Amino acid sequence: MRLGTGLGLCAVAAPEAGPPVIVPVTAPLLLIVAGQSNADKQGTSGATPAAKYAAMQDVEVWNPASGGFEPYAPGSNAGDDSANAWGSEAEFAHQLRQAGVDRPIRIVKRAQGGTGLPAEAGRDDWHPTVRTSGRMLFEQLESRVAAARVALSDTPEEVTIWTQGEYDMANGHGGDYAGNFAHLLAEFRARISTGLFIVERTRPRLDSATATANTWAVRKAQLDVALADGNAMVIDTDAATGGAPFSELHPRAAWAEDCGRRAYRAWTGSYAAHHGEITDAAPDAFAFAARSGAAPSSPVTSELVTPVGYERDAPITVTGGAYRIANPDDTVAVDWTSAPGRIHKHQKVQLRVSSSAEAETATQATLTIGGVTGVWSVTTAAAAPPSSGVAFVGAGAPDTAKGAHVVAMPAGLQAGDLLLLHVGTHSTNHVATTPPDWIALPEVRSGNASSDQVRGILYWKIAADGEPGVELTQGASYYSTGIVSAWRGVDPADPLAVVQPGTTATGNSLVAGLVAANVPAGTHVLYAVVYANLHSASWGGDPDLSDFAERYDVTRQGSSGVQLSMTMGSGGAASAQSVGDAVTATIDGGASRNSNPHLLCLRPAAG
Repeated sequence: MRLGTGLGLCAVAAPEAGPPVIVPVTAPLLLIVAGQSNADKQGTSGATPAAKYAAMQDVEVWNPASGGFEPYAPGSNAGDDSANAWGSEAEFAHQLRQAGVDRPIRIVKRAQGGTGLPAEAGRDDWHPTVRTSGRMLFEQLESRVAAARVALSDTPEEVTIWTQGEYDMANGHGGDYAGNFAHLLAEFRARISTGLFIVERTRPRLDSATATANTWAVRKAQLDVALADGNAMVIDTDAATGGAPFSELHPRAAWAEDCGRRAYRAWTGSYAAHHGEITDAAPDAFAFAARSGAAPSSPVTSELVTPVGYERDAPITVTGGAYRIANPDDTVAVDWTSAPGRIHKHQKVQLRVSSSAEAETATQATLTIGGVTGVWSVTTAAAAPPSSGVAFVGAGAPDTAKGAHVVAMPAGLQAGDLLLLHVGTHSTNHVATTPPDWIALPEVRSGNASSDQVRGILYWKIAADGEPGVELTQGASYYSTGIVSAWRGVDPADPLAVVQPGTTATGNSLVAGLVAANVPAGTHVLYAVVYANLHSASWGGDPDLSDFAERYDVTRQGSSGVQLSMTMGSGGAASAQSVGDAVTATIDGGASRNSNPHLLCLRPAAG
């Protein structure tokens, strides 16, 4: 437990703690409060002080105008730059009184907003030895403390609460802050006080790019310089801000109260027990969400993670990848690197790795912060199904008519292409006549055999040069719809590895009518369907098929006649498998209609 040099106590208890026993002393406590506007806690200006502060006895503040002490009255005379504000000293004094200590408390303040440590011409500053045209605030504080000592009848114990750094962050002085602060503290020890020096570490300032860039250097320097002093402590002021974001320069009364309570705990030696060691550089365990399905040989980045549970800047290293550090507002603090570095409380970190060149292979990056390690794993996707080598050339214009009619060939047709003629009709009396030079595949029908039926018929042939349109012949009273599709890269001698008619089904999806078929590796899987009535189909491809896509979706032409839709989808097969039930062609609007599907496997040409 830390005890002040002149405290003369066997033990001091914080008000929320139980015994130890307190031994009364009479030596006054001289509380020196100095720095920028947050030494006054300017956010309390104009607010109503808590009633608990008005009840404190024998607490006085130095009035430099009158040259004497006067009763301390938060909201009236407790501020220096802002007279009606009150700072950490209010809660510090309240905590001491709550602990049962009635020794005199005397406060000396010098707070001035917008002041930094460097000597700057035309500005007030805290440089202890270089005089400029502005006020030397260090000399003013030195003069007030000396005068206050003279006014005291007994030698006091002295405690300083130092609150400064926002100006240096905002004006780009982060790089010089360590040297400037070390110089100030050395002069402070020689000229003002050797008592406990409590540094209220400046909250991150994020209201400008310059402030954000200099924030971390200032905070690190405050801790490093204080630790080197031997009788200085640093307290964290980031917590109880009443919901204030870091970009708010002057948090309000809740923050002032929390800062005062923390300063009191630093003085009594109980700070670490309540808030953890300010030197703790080991965060709590952290993790990055594993990533799967990554493309091979590609950069992959993790989500941003904010390590928590540590207080000061910590070393950071990575193996197997690179890291990037971001500020609390997600701006970049340290761009991608694999070199060792340091990360600060509130900053975020992100990882990047290059995924494996192999399918379904994991790559790991290991990030270590303050001795705590997190591993991130990125796994590549399964190998894409190989292309079958079969390509869809296109489909000709569909044609619907009564009696005989000609169905056009697709554009871009070449000799050797596989042609598929897909015919749909809605009449049991239609006599399907196989066109010359075409080969019929098994037909699928649905409906009552003695009434109109939805019929799906497929024919195929290998295209010749100058292939003409194909004529469908039928009775003059019956409609049919035909469409021709062309496929390139098939084996012309044996193009169809599998021909599997489906089952007739009634529903709003193709799935009920499909029949699973054993599919040879590397073939191109094709589904052709005729639906009853006029509806559009939406294809959902089998996840095992590469390049699955709709090839056409047409309805009958004209205002009367055959009531049907025709659709086709296809994709290459990855490996030998059984497919059929994983592919759907859903009818729009959730309609329930008869469907007649075919499943074909197109065999690619050798080599």
